Amino acid sequence: MPALDAKITKDQALERAKGYITLPDEYTLQSISLNAYYGMNGQNIPTWNISYAKKVKDRFYGSANISINGLDGTLASFNMNDNDPDHKPSYPPKVDYQAAKELAAAFIGKVNPEKQKELLYDDSLEKSFRTPLDGNYQYNIRYDRSVEGIPYSGNGLNVNVNGEGQITGYWYNWDDKVTFDKASTPISKEKAAGLIREKAELALHYQIPYNPQGKRVPILSYGMNGFALDASTGE
Repeated sequence: MPALDAKITKDQALERAKGYITLPDEYTLQSISLNAYYGMNGQNIPTWNISYAKKVKDRFYGSANISINGLDGTLASFNMNDNDPDHKPSYPPKVDYQAAKELAAAFIGKVNPEKQKELLYDDSLEKSFRTPLDGNYQYNIRYDRSVEGIPYSGNGLNVNVNGEGQITGYWYNWDDKVTFDKASTPISKEKAAGLIREKAELALHYQIPYNPQGKRVPILSYGMNGFALDASTGE
């Protein structure tokens, strides 16, 4: 299939975009173009890129970009920026992390319900979360593809929710052609941890401390190169 041989027409892409994303009335269509997007499986996927803007006279007060997969019509990505200087986000944010997660889940249920049951929530960002210092904050909600309960971080999606509870970003990456080895039984996490300690090779090197106070002087430290273990054999 040629890179730009889309099955979804321009008008269909616009209709899909309107069905996925509800923009304020002030946002008007600026452009739509068909481009090739390089996917993880090495294929150029035809993608409709649609641009909207909130414009008063010659000044832009906001923009929104929506990408539609030209083969199946799914929402590939979305981002929205508010540049209105008169918009003052409230503090503290109107929604907390839990509310942002619920809004993200509801949005996924709207734009990608078929894949929602195959997702695992990645709580790493939530664990490191600190109370924001202003209302102009974006919660980044990440889901990994789940294969029999095991996360596959190479596929998944992200949803951004601002402090007002508005969906401001979405990014989707999924390869249906990838296959997974399910025949072997993986070693335990405890054994893997032991093997990593056994196989790890520390080495001395110099580095500049992060954000040093005063003169930037290299210090001597130990480090190691990251590596992965075969979960079946431990090699």
